[in-house]
Amino acid sequence: MSQKKENSASKGNDVAEPQSPTWDNITVSGNIGTNVTGNIGTNVTGNTITGNVTFGNIYSGPQQAPPSKNKEGSGQYIGELLQSQTLKELDLTNNNLKDSGVEQLLSRGLASADCTLEKLILKKCGITLKDASCSKVVSVAIKSEKCHLRELDLSYNYLLDSGAKAVIVAVVDASSKTERLSLACCTLTEKTCELISSELKVENLATSCLREINLSDNSLGSTGAIALSSVLKNTNCKWEKLW
Repeated sequence: MSQKKENSASKGNDVAEPQSPTWDNITVSGNIGTNVTGNIGTNVTGNTITGNVTFGNIYSGPQQAPPSKNKEGSGQYIGELLQSQTLKELDLTNNNLKDSGVEQLLSRGLASADCTLEKLILKKCGITLKDASCSKVVSVAIKSEKCHLRELDLSYNYLLDSGAKAVIVAVVDASSKTERLSLACCTLTEKTCELISSELKVENLATSCLREINLSDNSLGSTGAIALSSVLKNTNCKWEKLW
């Protein structure tokens, strides 16, 4: 009788060890304040992250503050998320990261050997790429052998032709794995089209992974259309979609 009680007691003491949580889909909508961004660096990176992550209106401040007052410093915390070996997609649409935030994001994230991110959306993030150091970081990150990025969306940022240049030169490079690039509504002109045409020469067309490019809602004009048509006429062109 006493033996049965001992067995029963031992079973009651068997408590399963807690396991690290696994996320199939993380959606952080609303505002990420100071406390939550601190947790990203300490807790989330220590666990397995899979699937997609979407952040909406990230900023470090009171909850009533508008997204336009986001601090670019959030980029360093998000950059640590990119070091996850299972994170494939990240959407940061409508966050005021600016050039400094993007620089931190890419230098800490895409430059990491552990990063396997394939899709990065940076729509409406206040990016201009006017800063030379930021342009260099973007270019180096995209062309890096460590970078697995297949799709990059920089739509609705005030890049101008000068800002778009660094991205285009990097994307068409033979070492880049980027297949889809979106620069819609970035205040581009025919100069960007001429740049694409000059960069995508015979040897680059043969080695470039680029398959889709979105240049919609830009003032490209007839001169820009002619420049792009010269690329499409080339027998080595592998583009599947242009709009």
